[in-house]
Order: sequence, then structure tokens, then C-alpha cells
Amino acid sequence: MNISYISSFDATDINSYSGTGYFIPTKLKDAGDTISYVGNLSQLNPLHQKIKRNYYSLLGKKYLIERNPGVLKLWASQIRKETDTRSQVLVAYSSQPFAKLDIARPKVFWADAVFANMVDYYEVYSNLCQESIKDGNRMEYEAIHNASIAVYSSEWAARAAIEHYNVPDGKVKVIPYGANINVDYTDNDIAERAKNKPFDVCNLLFLGVEWERKGGDKAVAIARELNQRGIKTILSIVGVNPGEEIEQLDFVKVYGFINKSEEKGLQLLNQIISDSHFLVLPTRADCTPIVYNEMNAHGIPVITTNEGGIPSVIHDGVNGFMFSKDEDAEEFSNAIEELFSHKEKYIELSRSAFNEYLTRLNWKTSIAKFRKILKEVI
Repeated sequence: MNISYISSFDATDINSYSGTGYFIPTKLKDAGDTISYVGNLSQLNPLHQKIKRNYYSLLGKKYLIERNPGVLKLWASQIRKETDTRSQVLVAYSSQPFAKLDIARPKVFWADAVFANMVDYYEVYSNLCQESIKDGNRMEYEAIHNASIAVYSSEWAARAAIEHYNVPDGKVKVIPYGANINVDYTDNDIAERAKNKPFDVCNLLFLGVEWERKGGDKAVAIARELNQRGIKTILSIVGVNPGEEIEQLDFVKVYGFINKSEEKGLQLLNQIISDSHFLVLPTRADCTPIVYNEMNAHGIPVITTNEGGIPSVIHDGVNGFMFSKDEDAEEFSNAIEELFSHKEKYIELSRSAFNEYLTRLNWKTSIAKFRKILKEVI
């Protein structure tokens, strides 16, 4: 297939958007498709838009320029000029590029959320002015109905599209994202790695760039609780610097940002993951975190919350455990203690987590499903 891949950012950069926008077209190419990139969509902010943003800021509200119809018209104009005429189908990383696009060719996007379920969910979408809410919902409606098929990475997002934007069930599909890493482990490899891990210290990993939203404070509380129970526990923090107070705790190791596009950084990150028993992300709001797929690819179970699209990735007792975001650290710690105190249970969960990666949380499987949809609309 000849595909034009559309993104507001540079999709040839593996560091953009956790790598997902890079891996989708890359894996389509690996499957034999021809990809032409349409990216770095115009971020022009006319003076009156800047004035409007500053005006709402004075009122204590946020204004989303990227949801403004005028900006999306600029995007559409750029897409029309840059789209390869040989492309059989247009694929977008999000719904927005299709809001004002009138190219008469099949259009499919693969997103992790809709505007309606992000309002007051993520901080950046909180306390919005009514104009941005109105624009956001209208642009989302137009984009979804302009698309041939709307693909989402979770049932949570798919339900929101159907319920909020009156989308027919048949137009909405759910395909999980893959893991933005390359591994070649076997089940035996994972079993051996789990068996050979020392169990004199419980190694927890917090991996994320947003400390508060990802529940960093609760991850610290969980590590503290386990230590108080007599289970020596170390919490490794990667991706963020939580502040001096946290860094000084004797059961915390802070690595900050690790550049995995560099060989030295990738080796360090892989070593930290390999040494970990659990990924602990008691997140307060999330769509479908790719890091869960990546940890399962290493056979690492995930301890998290049942927020947003997470239940489409983590299945309780299969590749990790989910709790309510309001549960205290004791409940999270109970699950960790039970598994850490029974090595055979841990090994089985590790193998089960890896199997989830092999069967449904990898790009080869997801891209095959996605390509089938693309072929059906051409």
C-alpha cells in the first residue's frame, strides 16, 4: 500500500510522543508498505490568537490554540499540498488533521483518546475556557465523521467516541499500541531471568516524565510501606527528577532522564529494567501508557491503577495488577508482598506478562490488524 502518514510533529524522530508516532509508520514500512511523511504541521499562531490566549489567561482560563478551527484549516492546507498523489490512504497519528481536510481519499487515524474524555482529565486540558471546549468538541466531531475508520488504542477511548460524538459502532475499532522497543526474548529466557533475580531486595521501578500525574508520591509511599514491613525495597526513578526531598531518601535511586536513542543510555535503561521486579505507576490519569507494553516485553509485571485506557492493556493477575487511584499504599503493597514472598508465583506472573506482550502488546500483531483495516477501506 502507498500511505501518507500525517502528524503534527516529526514522525521520523523516535523521541517524539514516546516513540509511538515513529513506530507506526516504521512498522508499516517493515510490513511492505510505502510511506510518505507529512509532518511538522504549521504551528503559526496569528496575533489575534495570541491575544486571545493571553486574555483568557488573565481570566484564569486556558485557551487551546491547536483546537482552533483556523489553525486546523492551516493544517489541512499544508496536508493537501504535501500529500503524495500516489497515496491510496491517509493515516494520521491523531484525529485533528482530518477536522478540516477535504481530500477525497480514505482517511484513518489511530489515537489514544478523544477530546471529550480529556477535558478536566489531564492538567493541560483542565480549566479550559468555554470557547476551547466548544471548538475542541466540534473539531473532534468533524474529524471523526470525516475519517473512514477511527481506530483507538483502548475501549475507554472507543466508548467515548461512540457516546460523545454519535459515531456508529462499525466505524470505531480498537487495536492496542505495540511496545516501542525491540526484544528477542523467548519464554525460557524470561523464566530464567525471573528465577535468577535476587529476592533479598525488592526492586521497584517508576518510569515516567510527569511525577504528579503518574503517582510518583504514592510510588514512594509504597516503597516506604514495604520497607516498614521488613521487605528491603529500593525504588528506582527514571525519567524525572522528583526533588531534593525525595532524592535524599535512602531507599530511592534517581536516574533522571535517560536518552535511550544513545547506546550508553539504552544499556543503562535495559539494566535498570532487568534488575527490577515490578514497574510501579499508581497513575491518576492515563490513556494507554506504552511503558506497560515495554515492561511486559521484559517480563516485568505492572502495578498500576484502573484509570482511563489502562484496563485495555493490563489484565488483573495476568500481566500485573490494577487498583483504584484512591487506594492507599497498603493495598498496592499487599499485592507486591504476596508475589515477592512467593518466588514461583512471581515467575509465573513474569512469564504471563511476557505472553501478553507476545500475543497482543507488540507492533507486529497490532500492525497486522491495522493493515487489514486499511486494505478494507481502499
